[in-house]
Amino acid sequence: MFSNCQQAGTEEDAISSSIIHRSFTDARGNQLDLSFDNSRQTVAINFGGETAELASRHPASGFWYTDERYELRGKGDDLQLAKDGTVIFEHHGGLVPVRQ
Repeated sequence: MFSNCQQAGTEEDAISSSIIHRSFTDARGNQLDLSFDNSRQTVAINFGGETAELASRHPASGFWYTDERYELRGKGDDLQLAKDGTVIFEHHGGLVPVRQ
């Protein structure tokens, strides 16, 4: 189940001008670091030693960012990262405590 997922950062979120940094940990202990740049409408991802910058798309609800290999979708603290069409990271915010 998803009870082992952890979200880092709610109180530790670093906000610098229009950039918001968030880190999430999934049930397997994998960490996904995100830097949302609201002025450029992009997100920089760092997962498993790989980095990419994804451009914002226009979802009906929540958020959606893509590039040629990655897709990040979510709403609130629930998110999913796919690489080449395969989900490689999931976080379910409603089921996890904040790591302090």
